[in-house]
Amino acid sequence: MELSSDIVETSTNSRSRFKKTKGPKDVQEDRLSNLPDSILIHILSFLPVKDAVNTVLLRRFGSLWCSLRTLDFDGRSYDNLSDDRYNKWFFDFVHHVLLLHESPTIFKFSLKFGSYLYFLPNDIRPNRRKKHLKSKFADKVGSWIKFAVKKKVKVLDLGILAHGSSTTRFDYDLPNNVLTCDSLTELKLVSIGLNEKSQVHMRLLKTLSLTTIVLSDAMIERILSGCPLLERLSIIQCCGIRKLNCTSTYIKNLMLVLGECSLVTVEISGPHLSTLHISGFGHVDLKNLSSLVEATIDLCFGGACPVDGYFNVGMVLEKLHHANTFTICNWCILVLTLWELTGVPCPTSPRKFMTLKTPLTKWHLPGISSLLRASPNLEMLSIHIEAEASVIYTGDDLRLGISGIREGNYWDNKIWLISHDFDEKIYWNSKLPFSCLLNHLKTVKISGFVSNLYLLPLAKFLLGHSCMLEKMVIYTGQSIRQAHQLSSDLLEFPNELSELSQKLSHFPRASDRVVILFS
Repeated sequence: MELSSDIVETSTNSRSRFKKTKGPKDVQEDRLSNLPDSILIHILSFLPVKDAVNTVLLRRFGSLWCSLRTLDFDGRSYDNLSDDRYNKWFFDFVHHVLLLHESPTIFKFSLKFGSYLYFLPNDIRPNRRKKHLKSKFADKVGSWIKFAVKKKVKVLDLGILAHGSSTTRFDYDLPNNVLTCDSLTELKLVSIGLNEKSQVHMRLLKTLSLTTIVLSDAMIERILSGCPLLERLSIIQCCGIRKLNCTSTYIKNLMLVLGECSLVTVEISGPHLSTLHISGFGHVDLKNLSSLVEATIDLCFGGACPVDGYFNVGMVLEKLHHANTFTICNWCILVLTLWELTGVPCPTSPRKFMTLKTPLTKWHLPGISSLLRASPNLEMLSIHIEAEASVIYTGDDLRLGISGIREGNYWDNKIWLISHDFDEKIYWNSKLPFSCLLNHLKTVKISGFVSNLYLLPLAKFLLGHSCMLEKMVIYTGQSIRQAHQLSSDLLEFPNELSELSQKLSHFPRASDRVVILFS
């Protein structure tokens, strides 16, 4: 008999074994006890499953955990899963919970074991070392997924990874019944194999995220055609893709994080896309993006970009110029620095909102200058000052570390940069005000590591030339957290913040309406 059948059949009327006993009439119940079961079950859904199960020891909760509609099993929260004893305990625990589960439907089923944290992108390759999931465990995982599908699950989140090193991940193929599940609205898969010949028909799916999975153009085309209501697609560090043709009128949001294994140029077309995020190592060829409203570009070249890489950034900027909201990050700003120092103009854009994510070194200043000159209609400028290491945030449980730009590395020592050297202390003094500063810029937001030594000269330039500026907001939260981590600097940080505030308050201002706020 299948495990999933056993679970459904043996869970019937299981709650009768957990009868509530009435207390003495003179004992007054607390407010929690007076809440209806539905509210208590909703409260339990915010707890880790193992903690929700432990509420069986509380008289009022009893077996309410058996009716949870959110089941989140994360083996990474348990001790040393590389030990077979803990593996067995985790698998037995999941089996027990599903065995007693009573709700006829499940909203979310999440199953993860292993590590989602990668420090080196070159650890993520399609030719990974095989470490097949043991057959007895694979069968159990398959039965659990089948159980969730039978319960009409809406959100399915699966990550089957080996514990520890990302180069020893488990090989596990997704059961075919998932790709034909007609109840799913959201599907997230990490390091799981997809059968190239699988049929895809998920008529209600709106969100799909694929991470470190070997794909093909044929598979992507089958997925897009089999998910007619798909709105958000994330493809993160996947290999084998050459073309993404998102023609559906429903799909609005695309995130593509390229990996080092993406040696070919990926062609992207999406006439109805409103939001596009491109990051990672590699090149893209952008086609029809006529409906684009918001764009993020975070391509990385590791400080050794070939000449065609610079041209690729130019093509991307040209194709994204009509996006009203634009975010550009570290390495692409450095490419614009090269252009600025060699007299190559940045493509002009009518954008009104722009975000810069950068460590803000000396070599980022010309790139920022180029962007301001190319944005004559800019109304809001956000500057997020990163730490030395640049990290790609994917929106999922995965962060992909990429070596960042910092003083003393490749960019400082290259001959072509040295030949265009400049005095960063007086860099902004030599710049004439840009059109956006004179006519449109109303808001400047600065966050991240606000103690960065290049921030004050830039802020002084913006305050002194932005005639329409209404407010400059400094967000200090991240710098405070950093000071807490470095206890030796904790006492000095308030003084630094006070000094920053005083200097900003004494800078000349082109606008008599501007206020400077600290948050």
